[in-house]
Amino acid sequence: MLTLKIAYRLIRHYWYVPLILVFGLFLFQSGLISYLSGTQLRVLNTPTKISKVMSIGQLITAQYYGESLASLHDVYQGMDESELFANYVRLQKTLAKKSHSKKELRKDKYYALFKHVSSIRKNHQFERMLEQSSWKDFEFLHQQRLAEEVQKYLRQHAGSEELVYMGRGIVQAGFDLTKLDPQHIEEIGDTIWLHKFEPIVFPAKINPWMAAEKKIPGFQVVSEHKQGQIPMEQIALVKEACQHRLKHQAISHGLLKKAIRNAETELSAFFSQIEQAPKIVRIGHPPHLNLQHKILVDSVVNKHEVQQIAKHIATHPNDSASYKALVHKVHTTAKEVHGSFDEVQHAISKDAPVKSVKEIEQGTSGGGSAHQHQASYFAAQGHKHETSWDSVWKIKTPPPPAVIPKKRKPHHKTFGWHPEWMGSAYKHYRFDLLWGVSYFGCKLDPQSGDIQDLEKWQKTGLVEKARAEGTNVFMTISNFGFSKNRAFLSDSAAQNHFIDQIPGILASRQAHGLNIDFEQVPGKMKKAFNDFLLRLSDNLKIHGYTLSLCLYAVDFNQVFDIPRLKDAIEVFTMMGYDYYYAGSHTAGPVAPLGKGKKVASNYYLERSIDSYLARGVPPEKFIVALPYYGSEWKTASHTIPSPNDGHVRSPAYRQIVKIIGRKKDKWMKDVDTKVHRHKKGKQHYQLWYDDAESLKNKYQWIKQKGLAGPGIWALGYDNGHNELWDLLQTEFGEE
Repeated sequence: MLTLKIAYRLIRHYWYVPLILVFGLFLFQSGLISYLSGTQLRVLNTPTKISKVMSIGQLITAQYYGESLASLHDVYQGMDESELFANYVRLQKTLAKKSHSKKELRKDKYYALFKHVSSIRKNHQFERMLEQSSWKDFEFLHQQRLAEEVQKYLRQHAGSEELVYMGRGIVQAGFDLTKLDPQHIEEIGDTIWLHKFEPIVFPAKINPWMAAEKKIPGFQVVSEHKQGQIPMEQIALVKEACQHRLKHQAISHGLLKKAIRNAETELSAFFSQIEQAPKIVRIGHPPHLNLQHKILVDSVVNKHEVQQIAKHIATHPNDSASYKALVHKVHTTAKEVHGSFDEVQHAISKDAPVKSVKEIEQGTSGGGSAHQHQASYFAAQGHKHETSWDSVWKIKTPPPPAVIPKKRKPHHKTFGWHPEWMGSAYKHYRFDLLWGVSYFGCKLDPQSGDIQDLEKWQKTGLVEKARAEGTNVFMTISNFGFSKNRAFLSDSAAQNHFIDQIPGILASRQAHGLNIDFEQVPGKMKKAFNDFLLRLSDNLKIHGYTLSLCLYAVDFNQVFDIPRLKDAIEVFTMMGYDYYYAGSHTAGPVAPLGKGKKVASNYYLERSIDSYLARGVPPEKFIVALPYYGSEWKTASHTIPSPNDGHVRSPAYRQIVKIIGRKKDKWMKDVDTKVHRHKKGKQHYQLWYDDAESLKNKYQWIKQKGLAGPGIWALGYDNGHNELWDLLQTEFGEE
């Protein structure tokens, strides 16, 4: 009785346990049976997948029906003389060796021609020549005569015979899956990529009748020999030409693209079945291999490619090593890498935190100088007149100078750019301290060679003001971006139009010369770029004007051919800034003088200048432009260096003075730059900038190197303050 009660309680409370056991046993048994019977086929490794795919054999996925025609003339048309002669000699030697029968030789498409040319030889004239000459001498002596006989044959025989084949045929395309190799297949998630695996065109089928029962003709002879039956060997030749033409017709109508598209559909279904999971097959390079190919082809790592690299590594961290090797190879051998290289290094660094996809897609721009980025930023604001820019900047008259004004020493060449977005700030420039000033605001139209925004140059009051005080006036023409420079430097008509119109534009304002700022010139356009500069300089000299040229802080691809240019250029203005930029992985100096220790960089002013001097830039023509702006980043901490958590802004000097107030900032003497560190809530900030103290060391270094003088990017950025003008006078003014 007690046993029954215990059993009853167990069943009452644990009734579900037997059901679970029975159900589990059922699943195990059915699963095992299914597995043993092969109904649960699942490809677990790539070799197995490949063997299954290879078993398909040749997969035809597209076909083309079309009409075509060809004549005997088409058989030989387009062959050059050397090809014809080589085949004539080949057949001659074959017959001499008697290694092939004439019946077999008749199938050769050159045989009819050979037979004709041979028939003109009287008294074995050609045989004697061949015996007495080498093959090379014979070709030299008789190739022209042979070519004449070929043309004669085509005129006389092809024309009279009117041998034409025409009709309908079929061309098929697909893939020979028996040749699939492990290196051709790569899985990324649910997508299977077949790369380095191209579609093939199978031999065209041109049966005499496409559909005999319906009397639909295929290919056939439509004109017969006027003097008898056409030799079969000639019919075979024309038939082959017809096949060839039909094949090209099919390809031009998209046969191969259709073959790829249909194969992707069929193989997707096949893989989904054997994997028992949805699979997508794509034929072509996976996105990351495509990206690698693009980088290696044009040797450029641009902003879009940087973002793609970082995005790929964010989801495939194991690939960082291969990308690091790739980018290093491009950087060291192909040389054409710009500012975004730092961002690539950050993306592939093992120690760098992996950014989210959203952060990557919103990534900062790399490449190009401050000229390009600031021009783009201010252009987006939409102001078109000096007065409207004055209201933005609140342009004002600076206080009286702290030192007695003195003019520039004649042997120094101080230079500055007045960007159009600084409005009428030029009214307060110390032109007595400037050798040259350039109006920055006109862009090149690379398609036509016209100058955009030309009316700004025509209307600015800068020109009269500068000329009245004895300062040389230049006009800067900019062209930014690889595609724009490639387009312009590939178009001789656009270049000629540009060169022809410039003297008249300079004459309209009685300017001194032209300043060229072409940034991101493709390495392959180096010769075209330098040829253009030389032609431009020659034309300017004829009309009494000069040419100055903006140099990059780091000319990775060495697009400037200094030995050719040094006599054609009046002054070289090196843009000595943006060594650390918005996309750098740590905050750092915009224009470091030396290599530095805490914020060490591979590139800095001393190295850039020494590099250009070594390449032949004359010191007396070398102007080193320095920044009147800084760069502010959000940083991970207060320390130096600190990772970049996001670029904030690039404030002008007048804004920097307002930001730092009276605080005495840390002077990084190893790079001759100041850094202002502050905190808002939990967020750290670092603002790196130059002031009178740091610029003084750089100015003195320029003089010690015997260079022409300093440049300023940009004039007006210090509006309302005199200390930088006072420094310029102290270092480059008269005693």
